[in-house]
Amino acid sequence: MWHQRRSGRRLAVTVVPRAPLTATQRAELDEQVERLAYVLEGTAELTIGRVGVGPRA
Repeated sequence: MWHQRRSGRRLAVTVVPRAPLTATQRAELDEQVERLAYVLEGTAELTIGRVGVGPRA
């Protein structure tokens, strides 16, 4: 599960993995978040953990 929140150019992405991430999976996740920030013309910040805002909190 994931959640994104935008404030100006800042894009906060929180990901809650179903299982612990391997180093390879974490690297791929970092790359995808950077890609998302590029498309949305923002600066990405990735957090791995519990989603604390929004309808899924």
